[in-house]
This record gives sequence, structure tokens and C-alpha cells, in this order.
Amino acid sequence: MGSGRDGIRRLVPPTHVGWLVVAAGFVLAPVLAGAFILPLTQPRLELGASALVRTNALWSWTTHLAPLVPESPRTVAVAVLGLSLISVLALVAGVALTWGRAATRGRVAIVTGTTVLAWSAMMLALPTLDSDIFSYIADGRVAAVHGANPEVVAPIAFPDDPILPFTSPQYRGIPGDNKLPLWTNITAILAGVAGPDPTTGLLLYRGLFLAGSLANLTLVALFLRRTRPDVVLAGLVLFGWNPIVLMTSVSKVDTLMATFALLSLILLADGRRRMATGALALSVLIKLITLPLLAVRVGRSVVRGHWREAGADTLVAVIVAAIVYAPFWAGPQEVAGQVTLLGGGRTVLPDLIRPVLDLGFVGLLFAVSRWDDGSARRTAIGWSIVMLFFGGLLTTLGLSWYLITMVALIAVAGDGLLAAGGIGLSAVSFIVDRLDRFEIGLGGALPGSILYLAAGGLIVATVLVGRARRRTGSSTVT
Repeated sequence: MGSGRDGIRRLVPPTHVGWLVVAAGFVLAPVLAGAFILPLTQPRLELGASALVRTNALWSWTTHLAPLVPESPRTVAVAVLGLSLISVLALVAGVALTWGRAATRGRVAIVTGTTVLAWSAMMLALPTLDSDIFSYIADGRVAAVHGANPEVVAPIAFPDDPILPFTSPQYRGIPGDNKLPLWTNITAILAGVAGPDPTTGLLLYRGLFLAGSLANLTLVALFLRRTRPDVVLAGLVLFGWNPIVLMTSVSKVDTLMATFALLSLILLADGRRRMATGALALSVLIKLITLPLLAVRVGRSVVRGHWREAGADTLVAVIVAAIVYAPFWAGPQEVAGQVTLLGGGRTVLPDLIRPVLDLGFVGLLFAVSRWDDGSARRTAIGWSIVMLFFGGLLTTLGLSWYLITMVALIAVAGDGLLAAGGIGLSAVSFIVDRLDRFEIGLGGALPGSILYLAAGGLIVATVLVGRARRRTGSSTVT
């Protein structure tokens, strides 16, 4: 009898660190499959980038994994859904194991080591993982190679460019790939360095996003050490083990948008308020997703009648924008065209209901502006609430990487209710994204948009109601 118990003890790690290692294993397994096995399924091999699989020794070797690759639509669906659920459950387990736990060196090493290993795998992942980077390169080459303005000239204008066959057809005709000038400046430089080889370009861009991801993880730790040292470890898990961050941050420009938003919070914590506004403006100048945060940043001064402070912040944002726009300035119509991005594909709701959500969002921005007292932690909580509303009700269905900034902000908010809401919304968005990516339908179920909306609406409402009740029950920040 005793020997049997000893055997169980050997199989089941009895310590907290042991369970954390087990959770880390469940984090890594879906990432490795997502990097080197699922990209070999038929839906992904239909991409133009499949021609690159044998151009790299590692990628070529992965073809030996063919017996592990699901073939029929049913097995692909089971594999994708199963791995997605494992990723979500591993995140939940990680947060449960680390919330309120001391950030000892051993625990931090397990959490961050797992995250870095996962990101390293995604950096080396098969080229059929995603086609977005090839679109980034093509846009950069418009300036770096062809000498045109990528804000007004689309890659399709250069049909003989060697990168064009690897880009998604739906983005070849869009100048700037729906990104703002800061990213245009960055990608023009990178594309010039990368040259015409698509493999070199892919790895170079992934390297940049890996550096941004590492910076984000560091900023999360630095901010929480100043504001909520008791949840540093959980914050690292909330960000680094989130499946959206694990699977997309090394291939999406949204990673850099989150970097500048987190940097803004760090600067606020240091009392460098104008520099914080400038950093936030840089985030907005990559993609407009964080524009509502800038509105809250200026709005908190306006609602208090601090017009000089509001004017100073506005002036900083304008100066930063002028500097960023200068290299590829194409006139006022450039700004007008980019502002229209705010109105396109924002929500799954019918047009009749969109104005209601828009009004609700404006009201939320006003309420958060009034509640934000300027402290770094309150700002982080307020921004998290704004991004949660945006992610749950105002994003395009299935674009889970749009939530990277939300995930980063919730990771530093140090708020249990927001953490739960962020995990829930991330799970829904990530799974919908994976279904779309591998062309998996929902059969006779309700449309994915309705399911996403119902889940997003429920999560957002739960968090807002919970926060409201908490405020009425206590006058302190919780």
C-alpha cells in the first residue's frame, strides 16, 4: 500500500512549483503544434508561402512530421479545437497557481522561460503560419525599393516584385496595409535591410516582433513591481501565457502598439506625463486601436477644467504625429482616409445597433475620464476597461490579435475581475480566430458572429457591473 502511494507521489508533483511546471508543459505543447504541425494542414498549404517550406533546413525537416498532421476536415477541426482549449485551460491554471504568489526567482524563471521558448518557436515557425508579414514587407518595399509613397501607392503597382506572390491577395491593393505612418516608417527601413529574399525578410520581421514581445513582458514586470508587487508573477502569466499573445505576437504589428502603451504607463508611474502622452501617441500612430486611450488621457484634464494640461497633452500628440507623418506625407486626404478606418468592420452588430454601441462607448470614455485620477494604476485599470469594451463589442470578428494591447493592459491592472474578463474574452476571440484560420465551420450552430457577440457582451457587462458594485461598496481603488 505504501509503495503505491509513493508511486503516485512520483507521478504527481507535490509542490506548487511542480504544478507550475506541468502547466507550462500544457502551454508549450499547443504552441509547438501550432508552429510546426498545423501549418502543414491543407488550409495553410494553400498559401503562397508554402513554396518556402523547403528553403530552410528546419522547415524542410518538419515535413517528416507528416504522420502527425491531421488530414481530413474533421480531424483538423478536432485538433485545432482541442489544442485551443488546452491553451486556454493552461492560462487559467497558470493564473490560479500564481495569483498572489511571491515572484521568486524559480517561479519567474518557469513562467518567463516558458514564454520565451514559446515565442522562439513561433519565430522559427513554418512560413504558412501567417501571411501578414509578407504584406508588411511588400508595403515597405514600395518605399525602400521602388521609391514610391506606401501611404498612397499599393504593392500591386509593382507586379514583378519578388515578395508580392507571398502576400495575401486581399491586401495587395491597399496602400499602407491599413496601418499608420509610424509603422510605414519602420517597415520601409526593415524592408530595405531584408532585401528581396522572402525567408530573410520573414525572419527579420519576426525578430523585431520577438524583441517587442520581450520588451512587453519586461514592462509588465516593471510596472507591477511599482504598483502591485503581490501580483507580478500572475501578471507575467496573464500576458505571456495568453494564447493570443503566444501565437500571434511574433507576427503582428499590434505587438509594438502594446509596447508603446505599456511604456506610456511606465512613464506615468515615473511622473513624466508629457513623455507618457508622447509614447501613447506613438502607439496610436501604428494603429488607431489605442486612439480611445489617448482620448481618455486628454479627456481626464478636460472634464476637470484643466485646460492648460489638456492643451499641453494635445500639443505633444500633434507634434509627435507631425514628425511621424513627415517622411511620407501625402496631404490632408491621407489623414482623412486613415480616420475612415475607425468606421470599417468594427463590429458584428447590424447597422441599426451600431450607433447605440458607439454612444455607449463614448459614454464609457467620459466615465473613465472622470474616474481616472492620473495615477498610473488607475489609468491602467481605466484603459483596460476601455479596451475590454472595444475588444468585446467593437472589433472585427476573429481578429484576435486586435486584443494584444487589451491583454497587456489587463496584465498590469492588477484587478481580478478584469483578469477574469480578459481571459474569457481572449478565449472566445482566440477560438473564433483559429476556426477562421483553418476554415472550420460551425455546422448547424448559430453564426459565429452571434456567438462572439453574446459572449463578448456578457463578459463586458459582467465586468462593468462588477466594477460599479465594487465602487459603490468601497471608496478605495480595488
